Amino acid sequence: MTTLVRAADLRFAYGEGEFELFVASLHIELGQHTVVIGPSGCGKTTLAHLIAGILTPSSGQTEVCGVGISTLSDSARRAFRLDKIGMVFQQFELLGYLTALENILLPFHLAEQSPAASDFGRAQNLAERMGVAHTLQRRPEKLSQGERQRVAICRALIAKPQLVICDEPTGNLDPSAKLAAMDLLFEQVAKDGATLLMVTHDHGLLERFAQVIDMGSSR
Repeated sequence: MTTLVRAADLRFAYGEGEFELFVASLHIELGQHTVVIGPSGCGKTTLAHLIAGILTPSSGQTEVCGVGISTLSDSARRAFRLDKIGMVFQQFELLGYLTALENILLPFHLAEQSPAASDFGRAQNLAERMGVAHTLQRRPEKLSQGERQRVAICRALIAKPQLVICDEPTGNLDPSAKLAAMDLLFEQVAKDGATLLMVTHDHGLLERFAQVIDMGSSR
């Protein structure tokens, strides 16, 4: 199989002695469904942000899609994320002055591309599957927490990224909405030939993943 994500001797620290993450070796294969678990504060989100190039390690290397993103400049990492990675952030990171539809289509605008008619159609379809089609003309302040989360999932999937990284994407969803969100994630990553990396506290989801990374096991 082809390795999509590779990390070796990865270190990252917040402050002087506050927190340090060390990952000796990590491999995520193309098309694999991988979940990261562990107690709060063990570095799950930090690892996801290192893989996405949002953070850079103090030492070691991170390679995604054959590119050593930890060695890229800030602007090059940003361009790489827009091209290759879809992100669902823990706090959603929706822009308050944009409608839900505009937030879903935001990756195209950040990449200085005009969404095509097919992109609007895909946004509508994703929103319908996630049960938020009725919210598309509303701004985030008019959405519930669960609706914001589902809009953020649609945004992560809209540009058909090679790697979808989700940080607690079902944390604010009721059981039926959580099931719909998970079904949509798995369906879309399979359809697009993408790879899924999820951070979660929900151990009830683990059976759906081929690879489980327990970051609490070595602490």
